[in-house]
Formats: sequence, C-alpha cells, structure tokens
Amino acid sequence: MKKYYPEYSILRVLTILLVIFAQHSFAPYLRAWHFVDVPDKILLVYQFIVDVVSLWTMPLLMFVSGSLFFTLKHNDGKYNSFVFFAVNKIKRLLLPAILWGGVFSISFCEKIDVMRLFRGWNHLWFLPSLFWCFVVAFFFLRPMQSDRKISVVFLLISLLLTFVPFPRVLGLDAFSWYFFYFLFGVFYSINKSIIDVFWEKNKIVLLSTSILLLLVYVVCNNDFLKGLMPDISSTYLKLLGKFLVPVRILTFCWLVCKFTASHKLPQWFLVLDKYSFGCYIFHMWLMWLVFKYNVYDIRVFAASHYIVFPLMYGALSFVMSMGISFLLKSNKITRNLI
Repeated sequence: MKKYYPEYSILRVLTILLVIFAQHSFAPYLRAWHFVDVPDKILLVYQFIVDVVSLWTMPLLMFVSGSLFFTLKHNDGKYNSFVFFAVNKIKRLLLPAILWGGVFSISFCEKIDVMRLFRGWNHLWFLPSLFWCFVVAFFFLRPMQSDRKISVVFLLISLLLTFVPFPRVLGLDAFSWYFFYFLFGVFYSINKSIIDVFWEKNKIVLLSTSILLLLVYVVCNNDFLKGLMPDISSTYLKLLGKFLVPVRILTFCWLVCKFTASHKLPQWFLVLDKYSFGCYIFHMWLMWLVFKYNVYDIRVFAASHYIVFPLMYGALSFVMSMGISFLLKSNKITRNLI
C-alpha cells in the first residue's frame, strides 16, 4: 500500500499558494513587468512583499522535491531502475514543459523556439531544471547515504555550482542555481533525526537569527529601502542569501512537521495537493494573458484598485488553473500531461 506523507503535501501546497498570492499577484505592479503604474509608496510595499517571499519559495519547492525523492526511494523502494526513473521524469517534467510551452507560445502569437521550449518557456524553466536535479541526484543518493562526510562534500560542491555561470541550454543554468537546494532536501531526509533534535534545542536562536537576517537582506536589496542601511557589497549579500535561504527552509519545515504531528489534513487540502503541479503550470500563463491582451481594460482597473486587485488577480488565476488541472486529470488521455 502506498504510504502518504502529509508534511510534503502541506509544503507543496503552501509554497504554490505563496508563489501565486504573495509573489506573482503583485508582479504586474513591479518594474520587472511594469504593466501597471502605482504610487511609489504602494510599489515599495509590493516590492518588499515579493522580496521576502521570492527569496525562498522556489528553493523550497526544490528542497521538497529532493527530500521526497529520497524518502520515496529509501522508504518505499521506488525508482530502483534508472531507465524506468529517467523515462518517468521525462514524461512528468520534460514533456509538459515542451507541450505547454508550445501552447503558451502560440497563445501569445510567438514563433515556436524549440531551444526555448527545452529550457522552459518563461515560468516553465522550473521543469527542465528539476529534471536535471533528479537525474544527477539519482547517482548521489547511495554514497550520500553511506557516508555523512561524502554527503557534506557533495552539498558543498552543489553550493559552489551556484557561483558558476552555466549556459542557458536545456535548463542547465537554472539547474546550477537550484541543485544545491534539491540536494539539501536529500541531505535533510538522510539526517532528519539529527537536524530535528538540533533545531528543537536551538529554535529560539535560529528563528530570531533567520528573521533578523531576512530583514537585513530584503532591505539591502530593495531599491527603496537600501538607503536605510550601510552600503554592502553584492558579493556579501549573495553569501548572506545563500546562508539565509536554508535557514528559512528548515524553519518552515520544522513548523510544518510540528503541525502534521498533531493535526490531520482535511480532504480539501489533499485535493489542492493533487492539482498543485498543474496549478503552477497554468496560473502564470493566465496572469500574462489578461495583461497581454488587456482583457476588459484590466490595466486601468488594476491601477485604480491596487489594494484589492492583487488578491482578486491571484484568486482568479488560482481558481481557473485549478479548474484546468481538474479537467485534464479527469480524462484518461490528458491526465499524464500535468
């Protein structure tokens, strides 16, 4: 019988919700998108929210993938054959990236760029990079599990990769950046009992430190707030971010594990988990569509209702992407496309 791990469901769903409601819902107002003009004070607040969330949401998704990968392979005996494993990940990650990337390109009247599809169309970059994380980590599991020193060495090597510029081909650039967090998830699962005991003993210090460092990092990176802090080298900020993200991830995981130890997940939460992957694939596409074609003059509406619009915008894209995922999962032919 297939074993269920509720902590991973919570981590996946909450991370997807954070991406949709606290990261991408405010994105149309930010300078990177610049779809909507708002007062500088509002832009300051929205940029601050996005900076706080975006620092660790995608690393957390990679961490959860790596941790669950080891758990399923070690505890449930899955993925013993590399050929079967590789075919499964091609079907689950690369094919959706290519297929939906092509569909999204057509919806924006773009020329089909095959190489772009293989490295991930816009927000689908996550899929090819995750594929490479799985493939490389497959060969790391046994030595990491057999010797803790080797696992630390592999983790340090993956950390060094984040400073190496990889070519923007087949998702390798994103792989080099995020593989550390994937492998950190594997490392966490291997040493979970030791890490949990350490965290429990030092939780006050670790929580306080993580919150303080997060505020320092966000303020120093925010265009509007960095004048409040002494000028800090970008290299030091990058190193601070590298240290801060794992601490924030472990904090979040510790809180979730404490919750799941004493609470049973409601059925609706399990449904969200089932469609969370498809929700990630479609939500950004829907967000871009309405602004690309200015549906119902949405840019004017977003500019005049900048307080309530981000939540409405996030909720609409969430509901519609969940609906698309439900329809695809309900059909035998299309259920494997997400």
